[in-house]
Amino acid sequence: MRSRVRSAGVVLALVLIALTAAANPPELTPRELAARLTSENPPVVLDVRSDDEWAAGHIPGAIHIPHDQIQARRDEVPTDRDVVVHCGIAPRARIAEAVLIETGHQQVWHLTGGFIAWKNDGRAIEAPPSP
Repeated sequence: MRSRVRSAGVVLALVLIALTAAANPPELTPRELAARLTSENPPVVLDVRSDDEWAAGHIPGAIHIPHDQIQARRDEVPTDRDVVVHCGIAPRARIAEAVLIETGHQQVWHLTGGFIAWKNDGRAIEAPPSP
């Protein structure tokens, strides 16, 4: 009886690990993303932060769709290229990543540490000119 319970526990743990891995796409560091952005086939960078956050500065070349609009605007995200999703740190990006994966995007990545990590790593930022 104990071996069956133990076996069931092991199976449950493996299922949970698989579900967690499927729900969370692979991650890229800011350095890895910067390298990929200069490659022959750069990924699409999807910024899911608020309009105010976007206006204050964003990764050059990124597209902006706030996380609460991603379901309605998911067709604006190309399906033929890798997509790297980020927000300030992670929670809103995780919501958008789940929607993209659920709706057929095959190559979705997560920017580790989000925009804050990108900025803290000294990476380039686009922002409107100061008045």
